[in-house]
Amino acid sequence: HFEDARKDYEQAIAAEPKYMQPFERLSWLALRESKWQELVDRTDQWLRLDPLNSADVYYLSSIGNLQTQHPDIAEKNAREAVRLDPAKKNMRTRYILGLALAQKQDFTASAAAIREYLATTAPDAKDTEVVRKQLAQIEDAAKQQTAAAKPQ
Repeated sequence: HFEDARKDYEQAIAAEPKYMQPFERLSWLALRESKWQELVDRTDQWLRLDPLNSADVYYLSSIGNLQTQHPDIAEKNAREAVRLDPAKKNMRTRYILGLALAQKQDFTASAAAIREYLATTAPDAKDTEVVRKQLAQIEDAAKQQTAAAKPQ
């Protein structure tokens, strides 16, 4: 099923390399299959075609870059996704931003982004408990970081 879709989108790209929809679909497919490097590659291609496209491409790119241990790019793209989403349709971008900031050991900013995500998420959402636990760990790391930075 996925392979048939992938083949069809690849054929569409071969026929019309500047048509963005196949890149978008292949990006979502890569996310669904947890193919992180493919997700990075597809979103890079999509961004080259139209860097002013939509928040979705930056959101997807931030996930792929987060998963492939490129927190600087993940942060940059998550921030761009947030900027392109003033209506706050995809609050999960704030969570991804928070994870990227945690990878960069900016625990205070990470906690703020994750708190913003949790503030808009239904209390019974499927990932709420996991995110709360991550937030507690990040807040602890922020406290330790702050304490270590204070002169004794």
